[in-house]
Amino acid sequence: ALGALLVCVFSTAYAANRLENISTRGPVGTGDDVMIGGLIIEGDADKTVVIRARGPSLAAAGVTGDLLADPFVYLVDQSDGTQLDNNNNWQDHPRVDEIPEAMRPTEANESVIVATLAPGAYTAVVQGFDGGTGVGIVEVFELDQTSRLANLSTRGLVGTVDDVMIGGLIIQGNTEKTVIIRARGPSLANAVEGDVLADPFVYLVDQ
Repeated sequence: ALGALLVCVFSTAYAANRLENISTRGPVGTGDDVMIGGLIIEGDADKTVVIRARGPSLAAAGVTGDLLADPFVYLVDQSDGTQLDNNNNWQDHPRVDEIPEAMRPTEANESVIVATLAPGAYTAVVQGFDGGTGVGIVEVFELDQTSRLANLSTRGLVGTVDDVMIGGLIIQGNTEKTVIIRARGPSLANAVEGDVLADPFVYLVDQ
């Protein structure tokens, strides 16, 4: 069934602790069942981010089952629906030289977008190139500390065992940070077609 994992952060714009990375792993289907990641940038300056869509390299992390063989990602401005960028193979992105070595995928057919974005709301959509399906991950990394990543929300399929939805977050800094994590299903009924996750359950793990 469809479900959503929403990570919301409330803090001052220049807090000592920040969300350095936010990500979600789960099944990627077709049509309404693609993985849709929404991100919100808050602040008063443009922010440069790296958005990754991975599948094959998850095997090295111990993820089993069918993986998304050839991820494709595109970025949309939520304010007007304009597609800002897209990528199929990360080495073909025009800003490939700006991708830090540690953020470069190990598989050539995984996808990366480097984007400098004004404060606002954006959507990163992950699907299989040519209609493929399988478990994939969407990740957002900050490359500067101007404005801040305030929220990542991902809508996608929620299954069982290896096909549950897994959201990851990295907090940078030297103080504690308070976040809100929401898992929703029934409230999506008016926004999506098909079945929704009737009774979501969420738990938090220290990696």
